Amino acid sequence: MHRQRTKGNAALLEEQETVWHLLSRFTITLILLGGVAIALTFFIPELERQKQLSREIGVLERERADVLEERNRLRDELRWINDDPSYLEVRARDKLDLYVPGETILRIEENPPADPAS
Repeated sequence: MHRQRTKGNAALLEEQETVWHLLSRFTITLILLGGVAIALTFFIPELERQKQLSREIGVLERERADVLEERNRLRDELRWINDDPSYLEVRARDKLDLYVPGETILRIEENPPADPAS
């Protein structure tokens, strides 16, 4: 009879250890999931900030390219003004709508795009 109790106690003890083992695993899993959730609450806003900064970098790089292109155009124009007197004369006459007597002026202007509503 004593052995049956011992076997019963051993089975009960094993069952209790299994329950405690499962509960401790469950608790550890919950703690780890909570830690991951807390880490994500700090990490996700930073990811959004990174995306926003990347978009801003793209916009600024396009603006920079436009400014550099304009700078190069203006440098070329300045070089033509300083080095080519005929360029300066042509620009001045064009801007002031002047012409040399006997000269025929042909002006080609682009038409604005047609309005689809008309």
